Amino acid sequence: MTEQNPDWTVKEIGELAPDGDVEIPEAALESFNIPFCPNCGEGSILKTDVVFFGDNVRRSIVDECYDKVDDCTGLLVLGSSLTVMSSMRYVKHASTRKVPIVIVNIGPTAGDQLATLKISAKCSEIISLL
Repeated sequence: MTEQNPDWTVKEIGELAPDGDVEIPEAALESFNIPFCPNCGEGSILKTDVVFFGDNVRRSIVDECYDKVDDCTGLLVLGSSLTVMSSMRYVKHASTRKVPIVIVNIGPTAGDQLATLKISAKCSEIISLL
């Protein structure tokens, strides 16, 4: 993507919000070159291995995350508003198990009422102290 869009910079698209969202101007969208998968050819758009809003997390990944929460002694949430069930489900699960939950986020989150400790700060500031 970088090779095909070398001028697609913060100056072109704007600053990211703390949750990673950004309002991309129409001109930036018009100038974006869509990369195609080098293995599948020209007809297949290259997509990153992330879950976008509206997509579903694979069941195997959901189950693996539940297993990790079952095995943990504490849950640390960094920089998430927890507004989507994809992440909030693990906070709820940890709470049910009486696992301590620490949330670091600027502003409120959907999981604040379940948190053992809520730190309202930038993640980079907190991580640098650990």
